[in-house]
Amino acid sequence: MTWIARNLSQTPFARRSTLYRWREYAGSVEEPRAWIAREAEADAGLAGLIERFMRSGSSQSVEDRVSTTFFYFEKIDFTDFFDDPDLRARVARLDASALSEGQAKARATLIEHFEKWADETGKAKAPRD
Repeated sequence: MTWIARNLSQTPFARRSTLYRWREYAGSVEEPRAWIAREAEADAGLAGLIERFMRSGSSQSVEDRVSTTFFYFEKIDFTDFFDDPDLRARVARLDASALSEGQAKARATLIEHFEKWADETGKAKAPRD
């Protein structure tokens, strides 16, 4: 286990960028993917990971006085780092009432994205398929 693997779990906010740098440092995606698998074994770990993978942005039109915040996921993040064929089902099974507000928002947003990604490919499967 590398120094990154030993210490990333202790970091309160493991950034996607850290995982990408780790992949480059290791020369393959296997080490960060294995770390993700270990972190996501328990539902609490999975909920925390998806919350950290969620991105946010804002938009504002000429007529708007207030910007609108939106949340989204990049499919490539899941394709690169999650090697779980049941990921979609696991996320759907997470009990939203037992999650923090941010985790519940991430869960709902990711479920929407799974549907969008399935529509893009014409099949209802997880991002790796």
